[in-house]
Amino acid sequence: MRTAELIVGVIWLLTCGIARAGDADSSGGVQKPPRDALDYILAVPSVALKAPFWVLGAAVSGPVVLVEESTLPHRIERLFAFDDPWGIYPVVGYKARTGLTLGAAYFTRSAFGSDIPLSLRGTYSTNTYRFAAARLGDRRLHGSAYGAAVDGGWRADTRERFYGIGPGSSRKDQSNYGYRGGFAALHLYRALGERGEVSLSGGWRRIDPEDGRLQRIPHDRDSIAARFAGQDLYGLFERLDLYDLGAQVAGDWRERPPSPLGGGAAAVAVTYTMGEGRADTAVGFWRVHGDVSHFFELFHERVIGVRLTAEHIEPDPGTRVPFYELAKLGGSQLLRGYKTGRFRDRGYAALSLEYRWPLWRRIDALLLSDHGRVFHDLLRDFEFSDFRSSYGGGLRFWNNAGHLALLVAKGTDEWGFYINFGDSF
Repeated sequence: MRTAELIVGVIWLLTCGIARAGDADSSGGVQKPPRDALDYILAVPSVALKAPFWVLGAAVSGPVVLVEESTLPHRIERLFAFDDPWGIYPVVGYKARTGLTLGAAYFTRSAFGSDIPLSLRGTYSTNTYRFAAARLGDRRLHGSAYGAAVDGGWRADTRERFYGIGPGSSRKDQSNYGYRGGFAALHLYRALGERGEVSLSGGWRRIDPEDGRLQRIPHDRDSIAARFAGQDLYGLFERLDLYDLGAQVAGDWRERPPSPLGGGAAAVAVTYTMGEGRADTAVGFWRVHGDVSHFFELFHERVIGVRLTAEHIEPDPGTRVPFYELAKLGGSQLLRGYKTGRFRDRGYAALSLEYRWPLWRRIDALLLSDHGRVFHDLLRDFEFSDFRSSYGGGLRFWNNAGHLALLVAKGTDEWGFYINFGDSF
């Protein structure tokens, strides 16, 4: 009897399976209920929240590398930070200044049969910015606390905006210039514990100025010289070979660095730059840069971040400072809401404040406020009046590998939208 019941049960299960199979589609899958427009509309928030993490993951570990903005032509930051032993990768990026940037990069951890990393990179932008560079070495070699790297390359920056020198420069006086030239540098590194580092560097740069290429605002050097006739624009018509010697000490004691809950970071850099132009005019000046930030958790991951930054340039007696070497405020890192290089002079002081709070898993909202001012002589002319300010906010998407920030900031007479891999601090 039990055998008969078992046979009947098996037949019933097979019958049910055949009946369900009749409802299956031709591919063998079970038919899903049809989707209407409302289903797709409701899916948009989920996709929108996930998309930045896809971009962040690709930039850190895959085929996309966002172009980083740099105001120092000789400085090349590490291109890759993932574990692939070698590879050729496309480089994709966008900035309002450079436009859409496309290129290629190659990375290997064992160049020329050794254990020394090699990075190659070349890019071209829709605004005709061009960049080609190579780096041999790394901050850490053979798992030790010591590192060394040699950089070399060539670049052409074609639409660098210029508004004049001093805190009173006007947005109405905007102009643009270009420059090109090669560069080479040697860097030596020494780790200080797990989160500190001291570095020494020496390098050469050739700066060959040229007319700008942004046609809708004054772009030829003659009109710039005429407009700012009362200002020292040394270097506008001179091709210069500049030589840099520098040292930096940095430390980072942040708690949970991708989205800090406490602690901070600090760095001090001293650089001496010298050179001579075709008119035998000597260049010789010291640049001292200091940067300190700290985070304070109020409650439940509600955090206030504070950053203080200052820079001072001290020329040697009888020497000149090229106008493009002056300290700059404005851009995606300092005094957000103003164009890159909006204010220039021999020094600046800047304060940044951010309030961050969690919205969802690994997504933070933030409010920001930046304040800064340039000075002709920071040590002698410092005062608290006439500081420029900007305000804004945005979102931060972060994971253990890094962070992506979408920010909007408004200055007195302009505003900026930024997509940054990494925050200003």
